[in-house]
Amino acid sequence: MTNTMPSCRFLQVPVTIREQIYEELLTYKAAAPENEASAGAAPICGLLLLNRFIHDEVLSFFRSKLCVLIKTNAIVSQRLLDEGDLPIISKLSSNHGATHQDASKFPVAMELDLYLFQHGLSTESFATFIIPASSMQAFIETLHLRNQHPSITYTLHQTFSHTHEKAVDLLIQPWIKEYRHANFVSVSAGSTIPNHINGRLQSQLLQQYAVGALGRIAVHFDHLQRPPAVPGPAQDKAAHAFAIASRQMRLMWECQRIESRKHMFDKYDSDDMASLWLRMSRIGSNHALVLLIAAHSGQHNSEVKPPGSKDAFRLAEMRQVAEDMIHFLREHTPNVRANDQELTSILNERKALLSLRAHQACKGLGDLAAAEAYLDEATKCRPCISPGLWTILASMKERGAGLTGIPESKVVKW
Repeated sequence: MTNTMPSCRFLQVPVTIREQIYEELLTYKAAAPENEASAGAAPICGLLLLNRFIHDEVLSFFRSKLCVLIKTNAIVSQRLLDEGDLPIISKLSSNHGATHQDASKFPVAMELDLYLFQHGLSTESFATFIIPASSMQAFIETLHLRNQHPSITYTLHQTFSHTHEKAVDLLIQPWIKEYRHANFVSVSAGSTIPNHINGRLQSQLLQQYAVGALGRIAVHFDHLQRPPAVPGPAQDKAAHAFAIASRQMRLMWECQRIESRKHMFDKYDSDDMASLWLRMSRIGSNHALVLLIAAHSGQHNSEVKPPGSKDAFRLAEMRQVAEDMIHFLREHTPNVRANDQELTSILNERKALLSLRAHQACKGLGDLAAAEAYLDEATKCRPCISPGLWTILASMKERGAGLTGIPESKVVKW
C-alpha cells in the first residue's frame, strides 16, 4: 500500500516549521548581484519544482501573503526599483528585456500599474515584479526616495483567506497614509472611488489639513496639465489618469467645504477654492481632449463617427466628462470681487473651453443641435470665439452631416 504523502525528508518537518522556512525564503533584495540577462527570483520559487505536494503548499503560502503584481510602462522605474532595497518574490523581466516570466498562474491578490506620462515611453505597461503585502511600505518609500510620482491604479483581484477589510488594510492603507502633498500618488480602481476607500482618504486629508494647505496639495495635479500628443493606448491611459485626478480633486473640495464650515469662513471667498476651481476646469477640459484625440486618431476633422463604434463611445464619454464638470463647477463657482477683472476673465475662458469640448463631442456624434447650443454657450463666455467654428457647423448642416432621428438632448449651461 503506497503512502499518499510523497517521500521527502522536508515533509517530515512540522508544518509550522516549514512555514517559518517559507517565510525566510519568501523574498530577496532586487539590488543583489544577478545575471543582467535573467529575471531573478527568491529561493522559495525553487521549492515549487520539488514535488506536487510542496508545490501546492507553497502556492497556499503565497495566497496567505497577498502577493502584488507590479506593472509599469517605464524601464527606468524598473531599474530604480532594482537599485533600491526592495524585498521581492520575483522579477518578471530582465534588465535588458530579453527574458520575460509568465505570471498568469501565480496567485496574485492585487495588481498595481505605475504609469508615467512621458514622451518616448511605452504606451503599454508590462509586468516587472511580484512582491508580498509585507513589502508594500518599502515599495512606496522606494518610489518616494527616487522621486517617482507615476499615476497608480490598483486592481484588487482576490483576498483569499483574508477579509476584504483586512486586505485593504495591508495593500491599500499604506498608500492612503502616504496621501500628502509632498508625495502624492493617486490611488483608485474603476469609475468611482469605493466608499470605504473614499472615507479613509477623506479622514487622512482632514487629519493633515491646515487652512491654506489645500492649494499646495492640489499643485501636484499639474503633471496632468498637458495630455499626450499621440493617439492610441496612451490616450486611454491618460483619460483614466484624468478621471482619477478629477475624482480626488472633488474629494479635496469636500474637505475644504468641511473645514470652511468648521472655521466659519466663506467657502467661496478663499484663494484655495479659486485655485481648486481652475485646476478642476483644466483637468476636465484635458480629460475631454484626450478622448477627442483618441476618437479622431489625432486628426483635426469634423467627421461624424458611426453610432455604436468605439470612437463614438469615446466621444459620448467625452461629452459626459465635459457636462459633468460644467455642472459641478457651475454649482461651485467662487465669488469674485467686482474689481478683479483678471480672475473674471480667466474663469470665463475656462468656462468657454469646457463648453467647446462639449461642442466638439456633440459635433462628432452628429448631434448638431446640441453642438450649436454649446458653441453658443462658449461664445457667451468668450465672445471672441473663432467665427470659423460657426462656419464649419453651418457647412455640416448644409451637407446633412448630422444624424437624423436622434432625440433632443439636454444641454448643460453655465
